[in-house]
Amino acid sequence: MVIQERVDALKSEVDQLTERLQEKSKLAASEDIEGRGDPIKAAREMLELKEILKLKKLALNQACHLQLEMAEIERDAERRAAREEIQAHILQIESFARKMRATVKRLGNQYKELVGIEEKIFHLGKHAHDWPYDGFKHLRFGELTYDFLVNALAAEMTLEHRHFDHLPNQIKASEKAEPGVAFSSYIRERIQYDDRL
Repeated sequence: MVIQERVDALKSEVDQLTERLQEKSKLAASEDIEGRGDPIKAAREMLELKEILKLKKLALNQACHLQLEMAEIERDAERRAAREEIQAHILQIESFARKMRATVKRLGNQYKELVGIEEKIFHLGKHAHDWPYDGFKHLRFGELTYDFLVNALAAEMTLEHRHFDHLPNQIKASEKAEPGVAFSSYIRERIQYDDRL
C-alpha cells in the first residue's frame, strides 16, 4: 500500500474510533442515568476503545512522519538528479567553449586577412587609374572590416543586451578567452562536487 493510502486509512480509522468512543460514552451515561446497563462493562469497552484510539493515533503519527521522510528522500533524489544534470551541462560548456575558441581563432585569421586586403586596396588606390581615392582616404583600412565583423556577429548571435563597452587589452583578452578561465566558477563547482562523491 502506498504511504498516502495508509495515512488516509489511518485518519479514517481514527475518526471512526473517535466517533465510536463519543457514542459509547453518551450511551453509557444515558444507560447509567436510566439505571440500566453494566457501567463496569461500558467502562472496559470505553477503555479498550481509548487504547485502540491511542495506538491508531500513534500509528498515524508515525505514518505521517514516514511520509515526510519519504517525500524528503524523493526531493533529495530530484535535487541530486538536477545536480548531476548540471555536472553534465558544465562538461558540455567546457567542450563547446573549446570548439568555439577554435572557431574564433579561425575567425581572427579571416579578420586579419580581410584587414590586409583592405590595406592593399588603400595603398594601391593612391596610384590606381580611375579609383576614387579621395572618397576612401578618410577611412583607415580595417574600419569596414570591423563594421562588417560587428554586424555579422550581431546578425548571427542574440547580442542585443550584451554590448561591447570596451575591448580588453590583448593580454587580458587572451587569458579570459581560455575556456578554463572564462568558465572557472562552473568548472570549480563541478570538480568540488565530483571530489565529494
